[in-house]
Amino acid sequence: MRRLHHLIDGVAVASTDSETRLIVDPSTEEVVARIPVGSAEDVDAAVRSSVTAQHGWPLPT
Repeated sequence: MRRLHHLIDGVAVASTDSETRLIVDPSTEEVVARIPVGSAEDVDAAVRSSVTAQHGWPLPT
């Protein structure tokens, strides 16, 4: 089973919360991954990262 992380600022990071969800293949009922549930702190970090990254995006011409 794969254990996934959040991708924030181009880096895979663990959640600040230990809550996770299982991803199940519906055709086999096999658990294929465990994903983190994002906390408010995780969302804040992702938003800060996106705002910083946005300054480097080119404007449409």
